[in-house]
Amino acid sequence: MDSSAPLLPPLPHAPPPPSSHHPVNRPLTPSHPHHRRSSSRASGSNVINPASLSVPPPSSSLPVVDGVRTTSKRERAEIWERISVKLQAGAWVLGMMATLHYTNFVHVVLDDERLNRVYFHLAMICLGINLCIGLYLTVYLQLIKGINIEWATYCPRMIPAATFSGVVCAICLVSSLWPVYGFFAPLILLVIFFGSMFSMHFIPWPF
Repeated sequence: MDSSAPLLPPLPHAPPPPSSHHPVNRPLTPSHPHHRRSSSRASGSNVINPASLSVPPPSSSLPVVDGVRTTSKRERAEIWERISVKLQAGAWVLGMMATLHYTNFVHVVLDDERLNRVYFHLAMICLGINLCIGLYLTVYLQLIKGINIEWATYCPRMIPAATFSGVVCAICLVSSLWPVYGFFAPLILLVIFFGSMFSMHFIPWPF
């Protein structure tokens, strides 16, 4: 080999031809802005908005017809039930007032000598015990102390004591009024008792 021959620079290596097994990498997004907009529309059309899938909550407002708010069947039933309870309570109160007037009950209790005062005083003592138990359970425990536990659990002896006192009160009242009214004494006391109980429906309680 002749050492005086000029040396040629090495040829640069050419990149290998693309193989059929390896596809040519292409840009993920089109370079043209029009293509980008169209692709965004196409992709956005297939996306479902989660808000559109949510079921709207039921409307609590009642239907309005010709600008007037109508009531549902349930509300009308509740209104009629309250009216019925008030009418029944009013009937018992009127019956009590009529009984007190036509039997002259107040005069008999205060001035009539035929009344058995011993049984009447025992009945008043039992009635006072029942009133104290009722005030203790409804006013002191619930309103003052704020205890909402059932009475049978918190103070189990109160209900049997009130029941026993009520039975003794009823027997003593009938015995005290029997010399005056005879067989009508239990009926008169029954009407007065229910009338006094139903009269509480017309008291505007603050609680």
